[in-house]
Amino acid sequence: FFASIPAPFVAPVIGALVDRLGTRPMILFSYPAQVILLASFYFLGDNVWCLYIRYALIAILAMGTTNVTYVKLIALWFFKRRGLALGIVLAGVGVGGAVWNKLTQLLIDLHGWRMAYVWMAAVIGLVVLPALLLLVRDTPASMGTTVDGLPQEATGVAEKREGSGYSLLETTRIPHYWLLVLSLLLIGTAIQAVQVNI
Repeated sequence: FFASIPAPFVAPVIGALVDRLGTRPMILFSYPAQVILLASFYFLGDNVWCLYIRYALIAILAMGTTNVTYVKLIALWFFKRRGLALGIVLAGVGVGGAVWNKLTQLLIDLHGWRMAYVWMAAVIGLVVLPALLLLVRDTPASMGTTVDGLPQEATGVAEKREGSGYSLLETTRIPHYWLLVLSLLLIGTAIQAVQVNI
């Protein structure tokens, strides 16, 4: 509950920051914040509000570790096969979640829940974050290519499409946008209802 409530308010802010600053600054802020907050669970005491506050802070400060950041990245790098690229990237969330859950349970069994949080923080800080900083680039231009991996010299539709789109105000006037928002709200509600009860 305390992790879910801030998300709809923080996600648009993070999305705007990604638009303005790029993906890498969000990674450089959000992942270290997540590492610190996860490691802090080791010191969790009997006060349940300390638990709630930690989860709320993860939702707020680590929002840059979610799809909000990476969907923008995919949109910048792919045009012709953007749907496939998004499908592959978002499938990684499911696969990663399945692996992470098993790893977490193993760590709890071996070291207890307090040390499991420390180990999770260590994996994110020492493996995930360096890998992301090594692999993630904000734009194709930073790698000498254009959208869809075309050479820098190539010109065409893909290159022109990279900066195209609607403003936020224009988007809110499109009925299909609100249908999409409603659809995702219903999907999220159904998923959360199942997860909470599991």
